[in-house]
Amino acid sequence: MLFRSPLHQLWGHWTEALGAFNAATLLQPDFAAAWNKIASIHLRLGNSREAMDAADKVIASCPDSAPAWFHKADALGRLDRWQESVAALEKALALQPVFPEALNNLGLARKAQGDITGAAEAFHASLAQDPNFAEAFANLGQLALDAHRHQEAYGWFAKGLEADPDNAQARFGMGNFMHAVGRHDDAASHLRRALEIRPDFAEALNNLGNILLSLNRHGEGLEAFQKAIRIRPDYHEAHANLGNLHREARFPDLAEASMLEAIRLKPDFAAAHSNLGNAYFDQGKLDLAIASYRKGIDLGQDDRDFVPNYLFALNYSPAFTDAEIAAEHRRLCKRKFDHLRPSVPHANSPEPERKIRLGYVSPDFWMHPVARFMLPILEHHDQGRFEVFAYSSRYLKDGFTDECARRVSHWREAHHLDDAALAETIRADGIDILVDLTMHSRDCRPGLFARKPAPVQAAYLAYVGTTGLEAVDYRVTDIHLDPPGGPESPFHEKPLRLPWCWWTFQPPVRTTIAEVSPPPCLENGFVTFGSLNNFVKVNERVRDLWARLVAGVPGARLRSEEHTSELQSTLIYLVCRLLL
Repeated sequence: MLFRSPLHQLWGHWTEALGAFNAATLLQPDFAAAWNKIASIHLRLGNSREAMDAADKVIASCPDSAPAWFHKADALGRLDRWQESVAALEKALALQPVFPEALNNLGLARKAQGDITGAAEAFHASLAQDPNFAEAFANLGQLALDAHRHQEAYGWFAKGLEADPDNAQARFGMGNFMHAVGRHDDAASHLRRALEIRPDFAEALNNLGNILLSLNRHGEGLEAFQKAIRIRPDYHEAHANLGNLHREARFPDLAEASMLEAIRLKPDFAAAHSNLGNAYFDQGKLDLAIASYRKGIDLGQDDRDFVPNYLFALNYSPAFTDAEIAAEHRRLCKRKFDHLRPSVPHANSPEPERKIRLGYVSPDFWMHPVARFMLPILEHHDQGRFEVFAYSSRYLKDGFTDECARRVSHWREAHHLDDAALAETIRADGIDILVDLTMHSRDCRPGLFARKPAPVQAAYLAYVGTTGLEAVDYRVTDIHLDPPGGPESPFHEKPLRLPWCWWTFQPPVRTTIAEVSPPPCLENGFVTFGSLNNFVKVNERVRDLWARLVAGVPGARLRSEEHTSELQSTLIYLVCRLLL
């Protein structure tokens, strides 16, 4: 039995190896080497508590076992008990000073505590002991990638692969780098190679799932996330990412279930709370969505998504007035973003005869309503007076993207740049007027506009509300949305009223417009009212109006194409109203 255990490990038969080592401890309960192997295998299988129990058995009988302290530290880290993990690693290093793996893990523990300088020192110390330690190179690369120092990150990842081309962690790191710079196919290739080397690499499966989700390959992404969860059932991030995939695939109820499981595993998981809000929002459960968004904000640090999701949802609730919505936008943006504005003055030339440099920022330069409304504007800009720049901040591209790019003077791919880097790019381009086409919609950049990269900034098109950002000067609107002489707007941006209509529209390229035909009611004998809107807009007040409308037109019917189940509930509601 003892002879077979190492063979099981070599073959990757972890369950069989675990059984063999457990049998060995039954014969010799204080067999420290066997307990250390058991701890190592449990860590490989994602069984953190069982690994710690095994390590503690070694420490109880052999307190000077550096490997036991190392395994205990690893288990503690996976349970987010980082301070204890650091202490255990320091104990292991005191017992065995030349221990590059322990130094590497000490770097990871310090990073988890927010000590980036200390993490880098530990990784460098690990490489000083083992100059070919590929995982330490990869971890230094991840530190640089997290700080958006892409050139430095690539150098570290390349060194890791040079040291050991068949190291799964080094392949994983390079895959993360390729994903960050938008080379999704290359990223998937590196992660698949990591999984060939180490098939039970749950983190690689999780990140591969995210890449496949970016590429809209939902079936393959689903398989990757589910496999990661089978390997590590307590992997809260994989559960949350599976929820994101369900949402993208338009299964918000499944997204809700996955997010609730992620929160059960990690109650303070800010992103899961915010994304649970998305799942509730898609189902029309607006009050639950707003509560989840608020919870995400209270817990979260990634304000780029958490705050906009919440502010966007407020616009759908009949419980808030325009003034209350505006005040909440301003309160949160002041707290979260206003401090990002630099004191450096803009260097734009005051020459009155030069072309005005006009920039548009959007994630929606593809077959999306924003791009369809923008195309005529880009087409008809006065090229003699304006030099137009477009900053495309999302990876998704299609033929419509090419149509937009052909109509501007300068096209900038910006999806791989963080807010600070994109702000520097816009300043370097000398943009005079910068227009936000997203505001608090999906993939918005409030942290960019808060940095005031252009001397004049305006909001347009995504929705008619306020940005809440002090750095945005104007809001493009029209005489119907903001009638002159009407009630004073609670929004802080100065309104720029177009004389006719806020939107522009032209039929998409190669679209045939159908001939106008007689209305179906002439043949059917009844009127059918319809709604093609996102069903979250159908609140109690809207239902009351629909009930009055349908009741006032004999024989009228109602049809919606958004969510059939919600439509059925609304029809039942209307019938009940009519019978009362």
